[in-house]
Amino acid sequence: MMKHSPSSRLPSVAPAPAKVRAAPISRVRRERGSAVVNTLRDMAISYQLRPGERISEIELAARLGVSRTPVREALTRLVTEGFLVPCTRGFMRRPLDVQEAIDLYEARMAVERECLRLAVERADEAQIAEAILDGLDYVGVLGVELFDLGDDVLLVNEIAPRVHNTGHWTQDGCVCDQFEQHIRAVAGWPLGPTTAHARIEMTNLLGHEVEDWRKLSAKSDERLHLYGKAEARPGRKMAHVNRVLGAS
Repeated sequence: MMKHSPSSRLPSVAPAPAKVRAAPISRVRRERGSAVVNTLRDMAISYQLRPGERISEIELAARLGVSRTPVREALTRLVTEGFLVPCTRGFMRRPLDVQEAIDLYEARMAVERECLRLAVERADEAQIAEAILDGLDYVGVLGVELFDLGDDVLLVNEIAPRVHNTGHWTQDGCVCDQFEQHIRAVAGWPLGPTTAHARIEMTNLLGHEVEDWRKLSAKSDERLHLYGKAEARPGRKMAHVNRVLGAS
């Protein structure tokens, strides 16, 4: 399953509402400053501002649609609150301490358990994969291994957040293979067509089986894909062959 990359645009600060009688300039500035502080504080708490990543006053002002003054004041405020620390040419989100890292890990695990629980309750494999993608806020190709328990019950056994061995056949059988789709999704590009144009039989080459690469690559109906691994060991995936069986 694949999802488009979410927009990287940060939340904007709403302008002060128009009034018949103009509010005092000082009050307008205070309200705007408070809005910027609250916005940046929410971004820090939700880790939209990533630990260790430099925060540019100029870039934030442009993204929030305000002048640099309220942004500078807000960043200074968040330093006193312990969210940010000064760094060369700007600020950065304070690195996680051990307890914060543990809390973040436990929260992530709780989300994963919940999305898997919801997924198991659904009978359709596409819905299961979609629930996992949404629950993890995942972007890109994701492999999902299911056990069929019978009576329309599917059990999620494993998820692989990456391109997967079972999809290697798409390299020679689809208009757009899983590797290209993964990059397109992560980069936020339009996804390519997944139409199958050929029937493919994919075979893994394990260990020393790869030594037959000359013979395999000479066959007109087989496509050899070597992984470039230096050492062939028993059971180690060294390559795969896609045999083209005909048009889809």
